[in-house]
Amino acid sequence: MRSGTRGTLSQRGRGSSSLMDALRGACAVLGWMALIAVLLLTALERVGTNGELYYQLQMRWNVQPFSGISDDSLRVLDMAMARYLSGDRAALQAQGEDETLCGVIVSVFGETRPAFHPWEMRHMADCFDLFELLRFVRKLLLLACPVLLFVGLFARKRFAGAVWVAIALILIPLGLFGLWAWVDFDSAFTFFHQVLFTNDLWLLNPETDLLIRICPEGMFMDMGLRILAWGIVALVRILVLNTLMGLVLNRKEKK
Repeated sequence: MRSGTRGTLSQRGRGSSSLMDALRGACAVLGWMALIAVLLLTALERVGTNGELYYQLQMRWNVQPFSGISDDSLRVLDMAMARYLSGDRAALQAQGEDETLCGVIVSVFGETRPAFHPWEMRHMADCFDLFELLRFVRKLLLLACPVLLFVGLFARKRFAGAVWVAIALILIPLGLFGLWAWVDFDSAFTFFHQVLFTNDLWLLNPETDLLIRICPEGMFMDMGLRILAWGIVALVRILVLNTLMGLVLNRKEKK
């Protein structure tokens, strides 16, 4: 009876150890996913709040003849939008309580006027909120990432492969969306907006709305490619970090 009891306790101990090892491995996967997400969100923010990049891409897509905005006005507006999306509400809004009034004055087809109509400003406010959410989520992930990776380090055998699981879990859905955008950018672009926005203010009219004339779809395609390039660099860095951490773990096991 005693031998049987000891055997049962031993099996329970092994089962408990196996469960803890699996949980630590899951923490490693979540930690790498958090780190990848942080880097991708950072890339998205840097591309999405770069006024100089706006202007470069606008020149590439030759927006001025169609938009009617002067070169000086376009540069001023681009920098104002970049500062606004970086968290500075005053960069784009007029002073006062009405957030739908644009404070940036531009020249469009020779007419001096506020850059955006109230409905365009409301859409910009939605974009502002999304970037604020991005920064908030990134802060949370930055706090969680080191804790999860530290716990995951104790699952030594699982840790090395955790990064590949994390990459697959993030890149497979992103890759499928990217493939969709490559094949049919219009439908992917529409789906993207329908998911992110709870209203249809993003459906602007190029005949009346300057925002859509200075930000054509091609500009967003180019921005997406730059985010992709940032993402590839980030993944290379993560794989290098994973390799270095794996070497440290192997040395400890040999000792």
